Amino acid sequence: MKKRLLAMLLAFAIVLVSIPFGTMQVIAAEIPEGAPFTALTTDKGDALGYEDMGTVTYTGYNTYENVPYYHVTIPSGATEVYVTHPSAEDPFADASYGSAYGYYASTNDWTGSGMSYSFEEAEDGYKITLPLSKTVTDWSTQETYELSFVKDEEGNNPYAVAVERNDYSPIAFFTFEYAAEEHTC
Repeated sequence: MKKRLLAMLLAFAIVLVSIPFGTMQVIAAEIPEGAPFTALTTDKGDALGYEDMGTVTYTGYNTYENVPYYHVTIPSGATEVYVTHPSAEDPFADASYGSAYGYYASTNDWTGSGMSYSFEEAEDGYKITLPLSKTVTDWSTQETYELSFVKDEEGNNPYAVAVERNDYSPIAFFTFEYAAEEHTC
């Protein structure tokens, strides 16, 4: 009897180990309590984790005080992120152009510039498409370069992205990181 039980356990363990990890269900992270958004998804599924990075305040702009900042883990291979803000948050959006307005900033000194995103009205608010990068032009040199809102190979998140309210204050800043690649056995 012991040998039969041991053989069944061993067979079960072999079958379990041979299942590719990619076929196991990935559980989406819960939205943090008090977050100014109701959903954060990607073209590859739900966001997988959130880290509350505190708040951002920088001088010179009274509307940029105590802005929530979240670092979000997204599925590997995602190319777009969709954040849903409740209607009560009143994002700075122009339905006639299909654009929501926001801001990108250096996480070093929180200075940056405005940008726009596509959006659509959703049942529970506004679903806004956030980019994972942005091409910008240096006005003095006319050189173009890419700003990334995704953590780089060295583990840095040099830029963050935000959606603005009608008073131009950011609702929240976001940086992103891809989930570790899943490997099969």
